Amino acid sequence: MATSFSYATSNLTETLLLHNLPDFGENGDGIINSNLLTAFLNAKGSKKVVPGGLEFWNPIRVNENTNAKWQGKDDEFSVNSQDPSNRLRFPIQVFTDTVILNNLDVAMNKGRAAIKNFVQEQKEQAQDTIENSFNGAWWNETPADTEPVSVPQIISTTPTTGTIGGLQRSSSKALQNLLFSTAIADIGSEAGIAKLIELNARARIRKQKPDLIVMAENLWAGLAGFLATQRRFKTDDAMAKIGFDMLQLTAGTLIGSEELDEDILGDHSTINPSRVYGINTKHMIIKVLADGNSKWGDKFERIGKSMNKMLPFEWYGNLTTNLPRAHWLASDVSVT
Repeated sequence: MATSFSYATSNLTETLLLHNLPDFGENGDGIINSNLLTAFLNAKGSKKVVPGGLEFWNPIRVNENTNAKWQGKDDEFSVNSQDPSNRLRFPIQVFTDTVILNNLDVAMNKGRAAIKNFVQEQKEQAQDTIENSFNGAWWNETPADTEPVSVPQIISTTPTTGTIGGLQRSSSKALQNLLFSTAIADIGSEAGIAKLIELNARARIRKQKPDLIVMAENLWAGLAGFLATQRRFKTDDAMAKIGFDMLQLTAGTLIGSEELDEDILGDHSTINPSRVYGINTKHMIIKVLADGNSKWGDKFERIGKSMNKMLPFEWYGNLTTNLPRAHWLASDVSVT
């Protein structure tokens, strides 16, 4: 099998592409801030750059230490050892993209107008594809083994079965998110808002409560329309500055929407139209490796003996959690 090799870039079209492709930055903010979930996690400091490692792991944040107890004045102290191996493990996943140039394309696009159109199209395709692929991955119901952990995996409709981070959910309450399966008939009503507040209160962990509630656009529109009619529509200015309209439910908790499957560009799995997710961003973390953090290559590489040249893009990371119990899911929500 032929191997690729690098060479110095001297072609005008290649140079233009290198300078015009989306600059996602060292920390990948261009990708992170393009989707509600990742933008919110980034704003809250829940994105971590890791210098290296064979996998990402998080210690489980359980509520109780087994040594703690009420005891008599003459009783001995408990000396149960805590289990340092009780941790959630997440594989490091790889995302790649390529921009391909063919020698014939280069020869055909030496005119000034042609170059501008060709380079702009390559840039827009690369940016849209990467952003949509990431958004689809975060909300994928059944990701493949090569894909990152998704919100529906962490905040599950079956929180007492299966595994998360390599551990059985049935063995620990800390691994089980709150599930509310009773129907919420109309999210855009006093009863719907009251249920969101109730679920947030019930899921409070370690003096914290979920600070982000995410739902599909159809549910969010019904809720926003009801609040606008009542003149209680209150948006968050900080998130609006990076392009997201979010409602304030209570102090410290914002509500936003993600794209429905039929609305997003391309074939990407997105949010379920009848579910609402309550996320505690202190316990949901995006981890990425420092050496593979949203980077385009610095030069085109020739592919074998063909006329094609490739510019690679690489991202190594995963969506992780250290306490699934801190999140909640309402699985049967509608709007009238």
